Amino acid sequence: MMTRGNGVAEKYLKCPNCGTGNDENAKFCQACGWALGPAYAQRPVQVPTVNKSIPKWIVVLIIVLILAGAGIGASYSMPLSKLKVIITHSAYSSIGVDVYIDGVLKGSVGVSPGTSIVGVWSVVAGTHTVQIDRGYWVYHPAGWFSSEYYYAVGPDGVADFTYAYDVGPLGTKNVYITLN
Repeated sequence: MMTRGNGVAEKYLKCPNCGTGNDENAKFCQACGWALGPAYAQRPVQVPTVNKSIPKWIVVLIIVLILAGAGIGASYSMPLSKLKVIITHSAYSSIGVDVYIDGVLKGSVGVSPGTSIVGVWSVVAGTHTVQIDRGYWVYHPAGWFSSEYYYAVGPDGVADFTYAYDVGPLGTKNVYITLN
């Protein structure tokens, strides 16, 4: 039994590590966490630290990565639509046609007389411009030393027909064009 500073006799354990007086039934020192009594191994108890802050640059980096990932994901998840270009013509034979979508050449194809699907192109939903640059057959009459014949003239790089079409999400817009 030992006395504390108030002169009253009471039982307490003195911590062998830091010298703090503890209640006689205490298993650990209230000041340093040292195990008290013979039943415990003499080693300090680790008290977990709280409120460790994350550096601000890590928080900013995480936010930037999340926003970048969302932007990339949004660009891949935009609903794609399709433009299907269908041309009808009654020329002498097949003609050459260049198809432009929003000013970009998408295909150069030969189109047979009648109705032909020229192509199907994926686009994002919205308004798109379809331009057709057509070639044609030219009749050459019989001359002094030749017979009659037709010869093909290819597209010249200047759009002969321009149309604007609204395309809904995940839909296919049929573009019907008649060439005479």
